[in-house]
Amino acid sequence: MLRITVLVALLLPMTVQAQNYPGMPDAAMHNRMLQMESCLENIDEAAMETLQARTQRLDAEIKSLCAQGKRQEAQQKAVTFGQEMATDPTAQHMRRCGELMPGIVPDMTYTHEKDASAGHVCDQ
Repeated sequence: MLRITVLVALLLPMTVQAQNYPGMPDAAMHNRMLQMESCLENIDEAAMETLQARTQRLDAEIKSLCAQGKRQEAQQKAVTFGQEMATDPTAQHMRRCGELMPGIVPDMTYTHEKDASAGHVCDQ
Protein backbone atom coordinates (compact mmCIF):
# COMPACT_ATOMS: atom_id res chain seq x y z
CA MET A 1 0.00 0.00 0.00
CA LEU A 2 2.82 2.41 0.86
CA ARG A 3 4.49 1.69 -2.47
CA ILE A 4 1.29 2.64 -4.29
CA THR A 5 0.97 5.82 -2.23
CA VAL A 6 4.57 6.80 -3.00
CA LEU A 7 4.09 6.06 -6.69
CA VAL A 8 0.92 8.12 -6.87
CA ALA A 9 2.57 10.97 -4.98
CA LEU A 10 5.53 10.92 -7.33
CA LEU A 11 3.73 10.34 -10.60
CA LEU A 12 0.74 12.69 -10.30
CA PRO A 13 2.83 15.87 -10.50
CA MET A 14 4.47 14.52 -13.65
CA THR A 15 1.36 15.12 -15.68
CA VAL A 16 1.38 18.74 -14.60
CA GLN A 17 5.10 19.25 -14.97
CA ALA A 18 5.53 17.35 -18.22
CA GLN A 19 5.81 20.68 -19.98
CA ASN A 20 9.18 21.10 -18.22
CA TYR A 21 10.53 18.60 -20.76
CA PRO A 22 9.92 20.42 -24.04
CA GLY A 23 10.94 18.33 -26.97
CA MET A 24 10.61 15.05 -25.09
CA PRO A 25 8.08 12.99 -27.01
CA ASP A 26 5.15 11.53 -25.09
CA ALA A 27 6.49 8.03 -25.69
CA ALA A 28 9.85 8.94 -24.14
CA MET A 29 8.09 10.54 -21.16
CA HIS A 30 5.98 7.42 -20.76
CA ASN A 31 9.09 5.21 -20.90
CA ARG A 32 10.83 7.32 -18.25
CA MET A 33 7.80 7.08 -15.98
CA LEU A 34 7.73 3.29 -16.42
CA GLN A 35 11.45 3.10 -15.63
CA MET A 36 10.96 5.14 -12.49
CA GLU A 37 7.99 3.01 -11.44
CA SER A 38 10.04 -0.14 -11.99
CA CYS A 39 12.90 1.35 -10.00
CA LEU A 40 10.59 2.23 -7.10
CA GLU A 41 9.12 -1.28 -7.10
CA ASN A 42 12.58 -2.61 -6.26
CA ILE A 43 12.70 -0.72 -2.97
CA ASP A 44 12.23 -2.89 0.09
CA GLU A 45 8.74 -2.02 1.28
CA ALA A 46 9.53 -2.71 4.96
CA ALA A 47 12.58 -0.43 4.79
CA MET A 48 10.50 2.28 3.12
CA GLU A 49 7.81 2.02 5.80
CA THR A 50 10.47 2.20 8.51
CA LEU A 51 12.01 5.27 6.88
CA GLN A 52 8.61 6.93 6.55
CA ALA A 53 7.74 6.24 10.21
CA ARG A 54 11.12 7.53 11.34
CA THR A 55 10.72 10.67 9.25
CA GLN A 56 7.27 11.34 10.69
CA ARG A 57 8.52 10.85 14.26
CA LEU A 58 11.45 13.18 13.68
CA ASP A 59 9.20 15.78 12.05
CA ALA A 60 6.91 15.76 15.09
CA GLU A 61 9.90 15.96 17.43
CA ILE A 62 11.42 18.89 15.55
CA LYS A 63 8.10 20.76 15.52
CA SER A 64 7.80 20.18 19.26
CA LEU A 65 11.32 21.45 19.90
CA CYS A 66 10.63 24.52 17.78
CA ALA A 67 7.40 25.19 19.69
CA GLN A 68 9.34 24.93 22.97
CA GLY A 69 11.89 27.47 21.74
CA LYS A 70 14.67 24.85 21.49
CA ARG A 71 15.73 26.04 18.08
CA GLN A 72 19.35 24.94 18.21
CA GLU A 73 18.41 21.41 19.30
CA ALA A 74 15.80 21.20 16.53
CA GLN A 75 18.32 22.42 13.95
CA GLN A 76 20.92 19.90 15.10
CA LYS A 77 18.41 17.03 14.89
CA ALA A 78 17.47 18.08 11.35
CA VAL A 79 21.10 18.31 10.26
CA THR A 80 21.96 14.93 11.81
CA PHE A 81 18.95 13.31 10.15
CA GLY A 82 19.89 14.84 6.80
CA GLN A 83 23.38 13.43 7.12
CA GLU A 84 21.97 10.00 7.95
CA MET A 85 19.64 10.14 4.95
CA ALA A 86 22.61 10.88 2.70
CA THR A 87 23.99 7.42 3.52
CA ASP A 88 20.74 5.49 4.04
CA PRO A 89 20.46 2.75 1.37
CA THR A 90 16.69 3.16 0.97
CA ALA A 91 16.95 6.93 0.59
CA GLN A 92 19.83 6.48 -1.87
CA HIS A 93 17.74 4.08 -3.94
CA MET A 94 14.84 6.55 -3.97
CA ARG A 95 17.21 9.31 -5.10
CA ARG A 96 18.47 7.11 -7.95
CA CYS A 97 14.88 6.47 -9.03
CA GLY A 98 14.19 10.20 -8.89
CA GLU A 99 17.15 10.90 -11.16
CA LEU A 100 15.17 9.28 -13.97
CA MET A 101 12.87 12.32 -13.90
CA PRO A 102 14.99 15.30 -12.79
CA GLY A 103 12.98 18.31 -11.71
CA ILE A 104 9.93 16.20 -10.88
CA VAL A 105 11.19 14.40 -7.79
CA PRO A 106 12.73 16.73 -5.20
CA ASP A 107 16.47 16.49 -4.63
CA MET A 108 16.84 14.94 -1.19
CA THR A 109 20.62 15.01 -1.24
CA TYR A 110 22.03 16.50 1.93
CA THR A 111 24.85 18.97 1.84
CA HIS A 112 25.62 21.12 4.83
CA GLU A 113 26.12 24.20 2.68
CA LYS A 114 22.86 23.78 0.75
CA ASP A 115 20.75 22.99 3.81
CA ALA A 116 22.39 25.64 5.98
CA SER A 117 21.64 28.28 3.37
CA ALA A 118 17.99 27.21 3.33
CA GLY A 119 17.54 28.81 6.74
CA HIS A 120 16.55 27.46 10.12
CA VAL A 121 14.39 24.37 10.35
CA CYS A 122 11.99 26.15 12.72
CA ASP A 123 11.39 28.89 10.15
CA GLN A 124 10.37 26.58 7.33
